[in-house]
Amino acid sequence: MGYILQQGRVIAAYGRLGEGSVLWFGANLPYHMAYYDNWAEKAFMVKTLKSMCKPGGEIRPLKISRPNYSTIVTFLDEASKGLVVKETYYPSWEAEVEDHLGRKRKLEIYDAGIHMMYICLPEDLHYPVKVTLRLRPDPPYYVGGGISIMTVLMAFHIALKKGKARFSKPRKHNSL
Repeated sequence: MGYILQQGRVIAAYGRLGEGSVLWFGANLPYHMAYYDNWAEKAFMVKTLKSMCKPGGEIRPLKISRPNYSTIVTFLDEASKGLVVKETYYPSWEAEVEDHLGRKRKLEIYDAGIHMMYICLPEDLHYPVKVTLRLRPDPPYYVGGGISIMTVLMAFHIALKKGKARFSKPRKHNSL
């Protein structure tokens, strides 16, 4: 196992777990490097990932699209054991894989830690494949949305009432 410290805190760690490798970034490096288009961070990430690959292994780019807030589509040309998705796990996320012949099947989604999901891919897939994740809101999702809307409306109503009171006609005061 190895790690990188910044001001006494671990910001990156890597190691082996069973037959696999684990790479953890406490600073959310993948998001940061993509959002800020930081080439130094990208080079560090690629070098770190390559060091974890088995001899002859390679890092392949993925084709990913996000047509809306509740859908993520990933295209895989070559075999893979699974996908790690940077999205908060919620039980109403659903995943399905579609092979090049149009055959579809449901996939399990696992909570992979803070703001991450893992989708295990079956070994018998015929590539290329398309993996689609969809958020299917359930009743608590709608209840939470309703509560949020009601809270905003009440705050707006209170602000209007206070505004009217502040701008009402001034009262006449008796002079001495």
